[in-house]
Amino acid sequence: MKKLITIILAAVLVIGCSATEIVLPAETTAAQVVSTAVDPVISQSYLEGTLIPDVESKLESYVDAGLGSVYMDGFYKAGQLAAQYNLRRAMNNDGYRETSGSVRLKKGDAVTLALGSSFVVEAGTGFAVGSLSNVTAGTLVGDGDYLPANQSCMSSSENTGFTVESETMQVVFSGPYSLVVSSEPDYNSTANALNTMGLFKGDSSGYALERAATRTEALVMFIRLLGQEDEALAFDGTHPFTDVDTWANSYVAYAYSKGYTKGISDTLFGATNPVAAADYMTFLMRALGYAENVDFAWKTAVDDAVELGIINSTESGIITSNFLRCHVAYISYYALYASVAGSETTLLQKLMDDGSVSNVVPAAAKIVGARIGNLQ
Repeated sequence: MKKLITIILAAVLVIGCSATEIVLPAETTAAQVVSTAVDPVISQSYLEGTLIPDVESKLESYVDAGLGSVYMDGFYKAGQLAAQYNLRRAMNNDGYRETSGSVRLKKGDAVTLALGSSFVVEAGTGFAVGSLSNVTAGTLVGDGDYLPANQSCMSSSENTGFTVESETMQVVFSGPYSLVVSSEPDYNSTANALNTMGLFKGDSSGYALERAATRTEALVMFIRLLGQEDEALAFDGTHPFTDVDTWANSYVAYAYSKGYTKGISDTLFGATNPVAAADYMTFLMRALGYAENVDFAWKTAVDDAVELGIINSTESGIITSNFLRCHVAYISYYALYASVAGSETTLLQKLMDDGSVSNVVPAAAKIVGARIGNLQ
């Protein structure tokens, strides 16, 4: 690991940054590293003879001082220096982008990290391409290994990065990286579009597209698609369930009073239970004006939705295999452009007509890209 730190810094320094970005040893003057047109950063002799040995010596002092906490502090310092030095790559427009915030990716997206750049996977799964340094654990993530969640990983050599395996991923980058976007469905864009329309929200960590939706969340989406969220929020009635979070009390009480939903027992709503595709499709079909046990049945709701042209067979196969919040966003978005039962008016137009969605929002919120199965 000690050698790894030195390798990271040496390679990063050779890649370069401006003289003002380099922390010079005390005995070195700025005149010794003046940039020129031929060598716009610093000289190779200075790197090899002065700066790198000095940095290596300082890092070894962290390690040799004793305990693991001191060693890891040195490793963190190395990572910070590496990220700082690599900013020049993004500024030189060499194909890397620079970000310091949370980014949403999708299945198949391929990320290549600049040397010394790091990232933390907050949600979703992916696998390493090349070896990465797990800065948090002080270990290596080998080529093809799954990425650790909520741990900082750093590129320690050229052409390393990761590929997204899950339908979506939320990741925080520190330092430059390049991205090759896949042709897989963009569930992130449908979530963004619904959020712009005020129909889909997340929590403090984001949209949470990577996990299953709960019964409570499905019910709230149903109420929004009915255009009745304001009424639900203003409702002051009660419900008999003991497992509903405070934020959802008015939604559940409103839906219970209207006969939209029942509990799983006299006192339990099953608030955090995962919702199945058939359950949510039942809500969607009812929002579109179809009558349960007349136009469709709960047990066959997904197949019935295919027959009615609300979704296609490809989408049916995807959502029934593993129903997640990303799928809730996806099918809800496209349901907005389906016609309400017995009319030529779309659900979105209905929501705009009753004031639930602003007339100026949908054009800005509409996503770009083909739908799965190309059902338009």
